[in-house]
Order: sequence, then C-alpha cells, then structure tokens
Amino acid sequence: MKGKSMIGIIGAGNHGTLMAMLVAQSNKYNVKLVDTAEEMLSRSHMYMENLLLKRISKGLIDYQDYYSIFSNISVSTDINSIIPSDVVIECISEHQTSKTNLISKLDSIINQNSLLLTTTTSLSLTKLAAASEFPSRVAGLHFFALPTASKIVEIVSGLQTSQETIQKTIEFTESLKKSYSLSQDFPGFIANRIMFSFINESICSLAMGVAEKSDIDKTLRFVTGMNLGPIEMADEIGLDFVLESLKHFHKETGDDKYKPNPLLVNYVSAGWLGKKSGKGFYDYQSSI
Repeated sequence: MKGKSMIGIIGAGNHGTLMAMLVAQSNKYNVKLVDTAEEMLSRSHMYMENLLLKRISKGLIDYQDYYSIFSNISVSTDINSIIPSDVVIECISEHQTSKTNLISKLDSIINQNSLLLTTTTSLSLTKLAAASEFPSRVAGLHFFALPTASKIVEIVSGLQTSQETIQKTIEFTESLKKSYSLSQDFPGFIANRIMFSFINESICSLAMGVAEKSDIDKTLRFVTGMNLGPIEMADEIGLDFVLESLKHFHKETGDDKYKPNPLLVNYVSAGWLGKKSGKGFYDYQSSI
C-alpha cells in the first residue's frame, strides 16, 4: 500500500503552524515543518498544542484526533529535510527579498516537478515566480483568514504559472476540504483588493463624522452578512498590517481609494494596533 505523501512547510510562525495543522488534520499527508530557529519550532508546538486542547475542551475533537494530528507532523531546522515533498508551501514573513531568496534556493533542493506554493497576501506572484528556474510550478495559496478557519482559499496565478500547476493546486486545496476561487496576479488578489478599500472607506467615514464606529460596523454587518464590521475587522487584522497593505496597494495601483486615512496613520503611530495591542479603534483592555 502506498504511504502518505509528504508536504513541506517552511516557516513555523503562526501562519505556518496553522497550515501544518490544517494539512495534518486531513490525515492524508505527512507534514515536515521547517524553520531555521529551534525556538520557533518549540513555540509552534506549544501554540498548536494549546489550540488542539481548546478544541478538545469544546468537544470539537477527541484525544485520538489530537494524537493523530501530531503523529502526522515532524519538524526540522534543516531545509534539506523537505526533499521528498510533493508540495512545498512557504509561510515565511511577508518580505519580497526573503521570499525570492527562499524560492530561488528551493530550486537546488526539491524536485522540479514538486508544487511550490506561496502564502503571500500581497506580493506579486509573477515577481516571486521569476526567482525560480521553474516558474511554471509556482502558485499562490492565499487564506483571507487563518488557514484552519478560512472556508475559502484564493488560488493565484502568476504570468508563468502553468495550467497543470493550477489543477494540482485545486486538487490539493480540495483534499483539505476547502472551497477555492481563482485569481490572476493583481495587487490584493480578490479579497484584499476589495476588503481593504472597504476598510479604508469606513475609517474615512468615521474620521469625517458620518457616524460612530459602532453604527458603521452594525450597519455593514447587517448589510453584508459578515460576522465583523469593517472597523472591527481592521482591529482584528492589526492596524499596522492594514496600513502597510494600503500603502502597498496605493503604490502598486495609483488608486487613491487605497490612500491610508490620516486617522489610521495616527492610530498606528500611537501604537494602537487593534486587538493584539489591547487598543485600536475599540478598547480590548480588561477593566481595572
């Protein structure tokens, strides 16, 4: 009987950890999670363990699922340990140079027929793929929310991405029980291109005094059917990330709908970054 194929995941931050968990819980693959820092791998294990124990306490999984997921994951600081992988997913920090250097390095490590997926949220797939000698095998796998929570994945094509690569990526995505949409290589792809202009306009409306933030969010939750309003969503994402993304989209498109509102800039300058800092447009600090 043929054993499980290997999926290599590079980068053990929160996104890489959740990607490893998502792939492992399908019970269809063995996962090799790689990071150059041993400390990151230890933190990744603790983060995953805490998430799974919370799921057990809520009755979402049992201990058999818990042990099964961990049995499907092995870790290493050696990037060469991903050599047998049929699919390699890079989940490192969102920096152009770091990602292109990694993609270029992988040419000498993994088989040229292996699928190479990047989880970039905003960088050009065409530019990233150009770093590889085999650019046709590179595609984007963009989760708008956390990989384990997101119900849909954007599969992104660079100019060089082959149809065979897209089909393999679709099959891989479906094996993880995720819906997908297909996007071409434009700034922001589908979700972020629309959502960040939506968030920016909502902040503009707040700054102009059109309405209070709670009324903006309440109205748009009802209108769109989303769980979070746009200002709540900005706090959830992180205002620093929202600001940097808007700057990037404004630079790439020249469209002023992405020009960050000064109110957002001031909040970030003040260190009010949203939920992660305890204060953003809303206050998340515990009452004293």
